[in-house]
Amino acid sequence: TLSPALATFSPDAFVHDYLAEFMDHLVEKMAKSSRRGIAFLAVGQMAVAVGRAFVPYLDRVLNQVHDALNPKSRRGLCLEALPCVSSLSVAAPGPELLCRFLPSSSGLNADSLNPPELDKCDLLERMFDTGLSKALIDALEQIGECVPSLLSHIQFRLVEECSLILDHTVYRVPGSNGNDGLFSGSSSGIFPKSWNSSHKEA
Repeated sequence: TLSPALATFSPDAFVHDYLAEFMDHLVEKMAKSSRRGIAFLAVGQMAVAVGRAFVPYLDRVLNQVHDALNPKSRRGLCLEALPCVSSLSVAAPGPELLCRFLPSSSGLNADSLNPPELDKCDLLERMFDTGLSKALIDALEQIGECVPSLLSHIQFRLVEECSLILDHTVYRVPGSNGNDGLFSGSSSGIFPKSWNSSHKEA
């Protein structure tokens, strides 16, 4: 698709004249096309080109990302959604994006101007559901740089996943009782400990 190149060449003109039309087309491709991976990559590149002008389209795109990273989807995973969401963190690293990474229990979603569907929140956990891969690590690195408030939780979840893979146990800081871990996502007051309940039960 030529849309990212056009957006990069003249962002202001592209936003004014073409962005809405291209987004209608690409969101449809992300939802239905057998080549949806190309659409996810194009949307990510286009978002970086136009920056904050992409904010009105975040919810539509992130709904598609959430579905594309669902391991139980009949259409299978679309890992191109990972670089797409990392590109969105470059383009629009504000509260509109942050509330989609957080679980609905965080309370921030209820305070957002346009609260998303609650079952479409907790995007970080959906990303981890795809399994550790270079695509996931690259995406998380970019997100951690662009949305620093998520960094501690990303680090904690990576440690936890590595522990589950290597030792088949949930990570515990040596000498701790399991409730006061150095990497506890709840230490910042943003991420409740209940986030990890599904993984601790695994």
